[in-house]
Amino acid sequence: MNESVKQLKERILMLEKENQMLKEELYKRGITLIANEKHLDRNQKIAVFMDNFKPRLDVYEKRYFSNKQNKFGWTLVCFNEFKDGCRKGRITNACRNCPIKSLAPLTKEVIIDHFKGTNKNLGIGIYPLLKDNTCYFLALDFDDDSWFEDMYSVFKVGL
Repeated sequence: MNESVKQLKERILMLEKENQMLKEELYKRGITLIANEKHLDRNQKIAVFMDNFKPRLDVYEKRYFSNKQNKFGWTLVCFNEFKDGCRKGRITNACRNCPIKSLAPLTKEVIIDHFKGTNKNLGIGIYPLLKDNTCYFLALDFDDDSWFEDMYSVFKVGL
């Protein structure tokens, strides 16, 4: 094979363009490829997060600290939180049947704030169970007194 330097450079350019086109096609289909780079930019980090966890996008929770109860908790993020008609803080599970509920979606900006820890962000909770009852990941929390027995029972099932 006796190609000239010019021909080889042209071939490299053609392959780089084809490579970029294929990456764009994968991205359109929801597949994110991350090169062997040491640092990912913001959009790549978000893409990795979304590709790995695939949470519901129509709802999420935020972590808060209750001074009254002196403990942390989780609550749905709602655009109408504590507005007239909101029952939050007055009854248990107030959001479940709230007549003025307007749940906030999980957006790129929410994820950026979460990664940066801005706006007194104490954390977000994502919903792994999608509307069609499928999920891409499962998180199990074993932290009560019976944590070992609980963990072992899951282990025996074969998860």
